[in-house]
Amino acid sequence: FPVTINGLPFTLNWSGDILTSVVYTLPNSSTITKTLNYTGELLTSVVLSGATPSGIDLTKTLTYVGNDLISVSYS
Repeated sequence: FPVTINGLPFTLNWSGDILTSVVYTLPNSSTITKTLNYTGELLTSVVLSGATPSGIDLTKTLTYVGNDLISVSYS
C-alpha cells in the first residue's frame, strides 16, 4: 500500500527481500520511479525516471572494492 514521504505518496516494489524500486506519485498524478540496481547483494546504481525535474543527474553509481564502498558518482 502507498505511504508518504515529504508529503508524496510512494509505493515500494520488492523482488523477494530485495527492494527494486520506489514509485513516487506527484500532486499532478504523474510519477517518478527510483530504480535500484544490484550486483550480487551490493547496490550499484540508482536511476531516476519518469516526471523528473530537468537539469538533474538521473543516475547515481556506487563503486566498491570488495564490499567496501569507495566512491559515488552522478551522471
